[in-house]
Amino acid sequence: MRKISKKGRKLLRAIYLTLGAGVVSVVFQACYGSPPPTVRGQVLSERTKEPISGIKVSPDYSSNYYALTDSKGNFRIYVTKEASHVLNFEDTDSVGFFRKQAVTVGNAGEYLSVYLDEVDGK
Repeated sequence: MRKISKKGRKLLRAIYLTLGAGVVSVVFQACYGSPPPTVRGQVLSERTKEPISGIKVSPDYSSNYYALTDSKGNFRIYVTKEASHVLNFEDTDSVGFFRKQAVTVGNAGEYLSVYLDEVDGK
């Protein structure tokens, strides 16, 4: 398998932001013979244990590249092939009142259950 250059990663990110995750996966597989490394999971409220939609999930190395949780709190985000990653989970204005949290992911392919605390007094 070939290593992706920095320029290639930038191009893939731009395509992802423009066309979406499905297209990136197909392009990546066509070019490199394997799917891109992915982290999947679900974001839940610490207090109620209910799924939270609209949470921004982004890798520590990029603030422009992110995924949003769906109506069931699920997310899927492509990451680089490094040994570990830090993913940031951040509330958006449309959701309301959860603390930002960073989670270290051991490797791609891992499934995460992330519980976010509510901001005091909300």
